Amino acid sequence: MGIFRRGASYDLDGRRVLITGAGNGIGAELARSCHARGAKVVAVDIDADAVARLATELGPRAVSARADVTAPEDMRAATDLALEKFGALDVVIANAGVTPDPGMLRSTDPAEVRQVIDINVFGVLHTVQAAADALAASGGHVQITGSCSAFMPGPGGAAYMISKAALESLARSLRLEVAGSGISVGIAMLGMIDTSLAAKTLDDDPYGQALGAQLPAVLSSRMSPHDAAEAICRQIERRAPRKVVPTPWLPLDLARGALPYLEGLTLKSKGLARALAELDAR
Repeated sequence: MGIFRRGASYDLDGRRVLITGAGNGIGAELARSCHARGAKVVAVDIDADAVARLATELGPRAVSARADVTAPEDMRAATDLALEKFGALDVVIANAGVTPDPGMLRSTDPAEVRQVIDINVFGVLHTVQAAADALAASGGHVQITGSCSAFMPGPGGAAYMISKAALESLARSLRLEVAGSGISVGIAMLGMIDTSLAAKTLDDDPYGQALGAQLPAVLSSRMSPHDAAEAICRQIERRAPRKVVPTPWLPLDLARGALPYLEGLTLKSKGLARALAELDAR
């Protein structure tokens, strides 16, 4: 098995797929998209009622599990459920994550930063560790939901961006480590997706509105959770190590060396400076 394997067809029909953060948003749409391709789905979320409703919607090829990704024992139990119900595990989609309220790093409670890291980073680690043996047995795939903020961070949300930068390195390191075991690893670097998390930080908060106004229209336009899920499923079907969506973000990923220059332009924005001053005064 090659470290840089990609392009091989990996039909999801009949695959056993575990998805964290499946209670709403991208996670719920991933469950629907995988199921529509013929997969058997284990929908995992801390909101037991939400994933129970989703499993009922999907029918007999789906089961739900209440699990907190910050608790390793919960993720082991979710993996055990997948093995018990479906006999094996082929794909794990580590999708669970949170976005904190906007805030300045210098005044943010460290406990809030730890919570974001605990869910967004350690949650993925616990998910991967719980499923590793089962995926090695099936020659399966790990899929991680990342963010373009890993390579294009902005002010006012450092905890989230730190966590997503960590996930990019986690995915690359994991890919190298498990290549010999037959497991493939992919990460989707997502731009603006129209989820409740985006609404909370960009639409409902005055600072988020001001920050969003600084983005070019091509970057601020949002992809639907369904379209994001479909893009991720296509990535899994190719076992591709990396995918940037929506595509307008791809040039920024390819030209990371130019990003410090763009940051310099951002610093000159008077509108953003006013918004940051107001955020700092909260």
